[in-house]
Amino acid sequence: MSYQSSIRNKKNNKSFNKTKEVKYKLNEEIEEYGIIQKLLGNCRCSVLSNMNVECIGTICGSLRKFNKRILIEKGDIVIITKPSEGNNKVIINFKLNTEQINNLMEEFKLNEKIINLYKNNCANINDKEMVQLNDEMTFESL
Repeated sequence: MSYQSSIRNKKNNKSFNKTKEVKYKLNEEIEEYGIIQKLLGNCRCSVLSNMNVECIGTICGSLRKFNKRILIEKGDIVIITKPSEGNNKVIINFKLNTEQINNLMEEFKLNEKIINLYKNNCANINDKEMVQLNDEMTFESL
């Protein structure tokens, strides 16, 4: 196998961890939930914590590594360290997938403001919700 073909094979086998199945346990003394409001660049983003505090979050090391990269976008719910009183900087430790987020919504562990922001930013609309929206819509002729 030549050098060029080995590079081509590595490029074709590249994959990102979109569905990471790691069970992360929340340490409630030092961690809480938050939602990404805005990406700032250089592995930083604006985060709204569960206590309604806006802070600047830095993506933690394991989420940053290129070979195991997890894509973090606007509207994702993540686990962050609790912001201190004088400092509004936090560290983003873990990104939650949709199943974990739905479980948190059912258990009422998320703030209502975070739930509303998540639902507004969520691009995935289930077919059941789409049917409900079509049933509620009425059109009037002019």
